[in-house]
Amino acid sequence: MTSETHETEKNNISLNSDHQTIKTKIMKWNFLFGHIGLQQIQKLLVKSAPECLLASKQEIKDCEVCLLGKEPMLNERLVIPLNLLVADLMGPFDVLMIHGGHYAINIWDVTSTYGKCHILSNKSDTSKR
Repeated sequence: MTSETHETEKNNISLNSDHQTIKTKIMKWNFLFGHIGLQQIQKLLVKSAPECLLASKQEIKDCEVCLLGKEPMLNERLVIPLNLLVADLMGPFDVLMIHGGHYAINIWDVTSTYGKCHILSNKSDTSKR
């Protein structure tokens, strides 16, 4: 749904019209509360919930914005080791580290989660690791 659709929806639908369908009323409340879902809307309006909010939960399932917001993230892990490496260069440290270095570089393989830390004397030693 585009923002233009939201504006049209907001301006053209009145909450108190008797001729509106239950679905339209539910969708309007859903829009006004930021697509939080029927259960959350009912919790907010426990004492003064309009009849339309007591309707079936099926009515709100057609909201495109809600559907996109609840779509699960794809968790496609990489399967080839060393396909994606992450490196972090830290320093200079005021205190001399083991082996006399002022810098450290962490290298981590995202697939295998194997990581290694190297101590460096100079920042320019990064390419040697």
